Amino acid sequence: MLALNAGCSGFATLHANSARDALEKLVGYCVLAGENVAVSFVRRAVAAVADLVVFLRRTPAGRRVEEIVAVPPQLEAGVFTTETLYTPEGPALRRGRAAVAAAGGRP
Repeated sequence: MLALNAGCSGFATLHANSARDALEKLVGYCVLAGENVAVSFVRRAVAAVADLVVFLRRTPAGRRVEEIVAVPPQLEAGVFTTETLYTPEGPALRRGRAAVAAAGGRP
């Protein structure tokens, strides 16, 4: 987390039940590093370095994007705030001129 906060780019995968759960799980993994690691510090660090969370679900038809959220760099009352960018029930996800329809395409 400290390397990411210093400007190094990175990418991570983990197993979670939702995009928000993935953020909390990442905090939990960091806190397991030792007694001197404060949850509030880790939450601020995660919010500062995480830009997006893409949540996938495994289905009989294969993996499916269930949710894409943006993570603002600030917390609200010590809690992650997220902005939903995509859900299958929502409008099409637009990327430049192309649109990926939730029913017809997979982002």
